[in-house]
Amino acid sequence: MKMLAQIAFVLFAAATVADAQGADEDRRRCGEIPGPPSEVVAACSAVISRDLRHMDIWAWIDRGHAYDVMRDYQSALTDYDMAISLDPTHSNTFYQCGVTWGHRGQRLLALSDYNIALRIDGNPEARRQIQAMEAGPITTPPNSSYGEEDRDFNVPQPLTLYAGQEIAHETPIAIPVATRLTTRQLATKLNSDDSFVLVQAMASERRLPGAIRVAMAANEGRFNDTWQKQLQAAMLPFTNGDLNRPLVVYCQSVRCRESYNALLRLRERGYRSLFWYRGGLDSWLAAGLPIVAD
Repeated sequence: MKMLAQIAFVLFAAATVADAQGADEDRRRCGEIPGPPSEVVAACSAVISRDLRHMDIWAWIDRGHAYDVMRDYQSALTDYDMAISLDPTHSNTFYQCGVTWGHRGQRLLALSDYNIALRIDGNPEARRQIQAMEAGPITTPPNSSYGEEDRDFNVPQPLTLYAGQEIAHETPIAIPVATRLTTRQLATKLNSDDSFVLVQAMASERRLPGAIRVAMAANEGRFNDTWQKQLQAAMLPFTNGDLNRPLVVYCQSVRCRESYNALLRLRERGYRSLFWYRGGLDSWLAAGLPIVAD
């Protein structure tokens, strides 16, 4: 009898460990937004089914995000509503609601939720979306290029970071890790696609509407230095860890290599959908397009 009890205890303990490991795996997969959205939904659903006291607000947010990627917008909004009922002070939930309303074409509802997220804690991504929406539609310029954005200086295309005085020089015509965009292409993208993040790789107070500043991404150094380690944390509020999120990077002009460095660093961090606005702020202004100043 004692032996049977010991066996039963061992089997129970093993089952408990296996269940705990399964729960940890579901929690990990639930947060993997770049993963297949149907698998994220399944993992988050498993987490939610175990969370009888509804303490894991992120499971609802992550599942809602996955539903949004699948274009099941009603299910996404339902999950976000549940997350809000659990914690009405969580700004990211309202931000995600705004994104989904935007995908449904409900501009006023999107703006309302972005403003709530901004009031809660100054949510930087919500601020970016509001500024982009308030700037209104960008007029697509008539010319194919502006300034010197199409000029080829016959500069090599290195996969190493520029350093020192090299940074303030002519840029290559292309970069191996990203797709180059002209001013006309970027203006069209701003008017038709709200999925990408516009990244300014310099510290100027003037910027394109909706752009975020991540000046440290342009720093010289190595791909294993402190700047590289801090880059992912700096991008997280704007990408939610989604390495497939499209990023458009720019700096001042074709004579500014900060955006080139930033793209190399972002690629090293694992971002896979990268675009380079080589002409930068100078070409944007040459096209007569609006900017904002802080």
